Amino acid sequence: MRRLLSPLLLAFALVLGVSACAKKDQPLPTLTPTPGVGSYLLDGRLISCQVMAQLSSRMNKGGQTFEDLLITLNTTAPTTGTSEALTLNFERLAGQPPYVLTSSIYHNSSQAVGASYDNNRLATLTETSTGVLEGTFSGTTFYTATSTITNGVFKDARLP
Repeated sequence: MRRLLSPLLLAFALVLGVSACAKKDQPLPTLTPTPGVGSYLLDGRLISCQVMAQLSSRMNKGGQTFEDLLITLNTTAPTTGTSEALTLNFERLAGQPPYVLTSSIYHNSSQAVGASYDNNRLATLTETSTGVLEGTFSGTTFYTATSTITNGVFKDARLP
């Protein structure tokens, strides 16, 4: 019986060894954050959006490091099929609160140049948990005619 058991154990060990060597390591999937949600009124027209956040840093000529936080609200207009995006650019001295809204740019697929909504701009920004942001915003432009963004809100914007 002992002689029969040894070859079986040896065969079992060989099968395990071969299968372990044959298994390829699978690359880890790249995780992209789930988009948050947002909305705003553009000249009274409600725009509902998906929201993404992106953080980068840069150094100025004086050697100070700044953090740039981009909040992008994207949508496709159901009636016209045009894509629309509003990008809110916040910045701060690295590690120093608070972020300050430095620009609000609105683009749609029918415009060659984005419109800046930086007149009378107001914004709030809160980190509700690590890497999860929410906020409010508004602003006015005189790009081609007076246009206003009001009641802007976003939540669950996640940093990658």
